[in-house]
Amino acid sequence: MAASAKSFEERKKCPFCHLSYQFSSSLSKHVKEKHSNEKSVKDSHVFCNLCGSMVLSVAKLIEHLHQIHNKEIKITNHEFRSIDKFYEWKKGEESHSKSFYVKNSASRMQGLNRKSYYYCNRSGVVRQSKEKRQRAPKVQGSCKTNEYCTAHMTVIEDTITKMVKVTYCSHHSNHKPEVCHLRVPDKVKNAVAAKLAEGVTIERILDDIRDSVTGTIEREHLMNRQDVHNIEYKLNLQSIKKHQNDHSSIVAWVTEMQEMECQMRMIMITSIQQ
Repeated sequence: MAASAKSFEERKKCPFCHLSYQFSSSLSKHVKEKHSNEKSVKDSHVFCNLCGSMVLSVAKLIEHLHQIHNKEIKITNHEFRSIDKFYEWKKGEESHSKSFYVKNSASRMQGLNRKSYYYCNRSGVVRQSKEKRQRAPKVQGSCKTNEYCTAHMTVIEDTITKMVKVTYCSHHSNHKPEVCHLRVPDKVKNAVAAKLAEGVTIERILDDIRDSVTGTIEREHLMNRQDVHNIEYKLNLQSIKKHQNDHSSIVAWVTEMQEMECQMRMIMITSIQQ
């Protein structure tokens, strides 16, 4: 009897009515469906998975976890001489921690500083498609946990000195590191694209990837046919034909894309200086 009473107390209680739920994702869905007119609901986006409280942001969630639940979450500060150095560090940190950070919105200018937010790709809720024709679910399931992860990066770039300051919370919550939910590295995508352009079959590409496993399982070792098709579709390989030879064609395409990226970067730098 005591156990059942305890489990009831641990349930997430709705702040607007008498109902309670076992999971905070269920509470979040209930609040949005039944109490969407409440002002606090309109302003809130993040729920605490321990008590179901609503907060305005991931930063507020970290503050809530520390003050209410006595959770110690480590936050560190870093400085880099350029945005490229930051990207290099970010890639290494993602590889080390088996995680991936994404921007959910565009960067914003604050005076002479450009501010960006990067969040754990597992953070957030699964979006429901409004189209009648639903996409087939992924084999590994959605990367979204229907909860909010505390891990994030706040990046401030000085557009004059090019110095970059980063506030980094490396503590992940509500999920465990899972390689299957990471993105395939760009170098692997380029290698697969080159093989496709040479006429190598998908079966042979996947067999070579499986045979390359020597120790730790990485994201590319879990690639399937859909991953290869996605690479072919996103890189638009079927429309590439700059040379009669397929290998020369893909090399020319990669070179062209790199040159376009450099040109866009120069245009952005020039516009900022002006």
